[in-house]
Amino acid sequence: MHIVILIPNTDENLGKNLRIGGAEKQILRLLPTYANHKEIKIDLITKYTKYIPHSNNIIIHQLSSNSILFVIQTFFRLFSINKKQEITILNPHILGITIIPCIFFKMFVKTQIMTKISGEIYQLINTRTKNHLIKALDKIFVKFLIENSNHFQALNNRIKEDLQRNYNVPTEKIHLIPNAINLDDFKYIKKMKKITRFGYVGRLEKVKNIFLMLEAFEIVLQKNCEITLQLYGLGTLYNQIDSYIKSKQLENVIKLKGFQTNAHEIYSSFDCFILPSESEGLSNSLLEAMALGIPVIVSNIAGNMQLIKNHRNGLVFQVDSVKNLSNNMEKYINDQNFAEKMRESARNDIELNYSSKEVIKKLLIIYKRIQ
Repeated sequence: MHIVILIPNTDENLGKNLRIGGAEKQILRLLPTYANHKEIKIDLITKYTKYIPHSNNIIIHQLSSNSILFVIQTFFRLFSINKKQEITILNPHILGITIIPCIFFKMFVKTQIMTKISGEIYQLINTRTKNHLIKALDKIFVKFLIENSNHFQALNNRIKEDLQRNYNVPTEKIHLIPNAINLDDFKYIKKMKKITRFGYVGRLEKVKNIFLMLEAFEIVLQKNCEITLQLYGLGTLYNQIDSYIKSKQLENVIKLKGFQTNAHEIYSSFDCFILPSESEGLSNSLLEAMALGIPVIVSNIAGNMQLIKNHRNGLVFQVDSVKNLSNNMEKYINDQNFAEKMRESARNDIELNYSSKEVIKKLLIIYKRIQ
């Protein structure tokens, strides 16, 4: 079986570039596991990478960083790759321009396109621009990409329902495959302290709902003066958030930590992880927190609820409710035993369903079914 994966960038050192996100990190996590399956050959086409494969069944193709040139080069590179070994499946990992060369290649060579959709489609369209004309053209473009893909990897049920309802994609063409995590990189934290340090890891963008979290924190702070909040990440709202913290004179208890790469250093700096997003595919940060055994609080959107079941492995709050979030924060502060149960259950769920080995098993079953 010969799979060609296409994605713009595959290097976590580019994390400061706001275009680099969870989809790229997922490739880095899956490639070492793919390397253990010698029956599969993987060709990865990307714009930039420092990843060096340690297996003969993975080949990296680094093409132009210019988007137009990347599309043209990819089209011709696919023929070159196919000449050496027939391509079974083309697997673009972002719903975007990387699918274009796949569509044109498929006009000449019989193969399958399985597109991974990493975020909710309406958000992909609505957050790119405020210009109504460009949004309309974007909708047409996305519709074209979807209509010309044969199969889809959906990260959550919301994406699956969107494909069915708005794009008439048959159920058998949509495969629910989650993001993965390498458990060896995220060892379970055995001892947990009293919850006083809250944290967030991710982009600082409007869709992440950061200001609602700040308001909730202020409410909880009034009753619990020992608590702190740490925000790890960069984004277009960084300066605005910084100004808000200073205007409220909260610099001593809310810290903007910027971009950092050491996951253990990040997560060990807080006792509870909050993900207040308005939209998520399947958050890598949430997977990481659960794997390490950090109690979590998440908004009740599809991507989060794919992972978290309220009061079973974490706490869920209404995405627009400051009070609901603040109540959940106080629940963890006041009930250490409950927090312990939540984090243990979360880690167990990660081990059973979201390890890179388990996700690759699911992908291989799909690949074999559709080839």
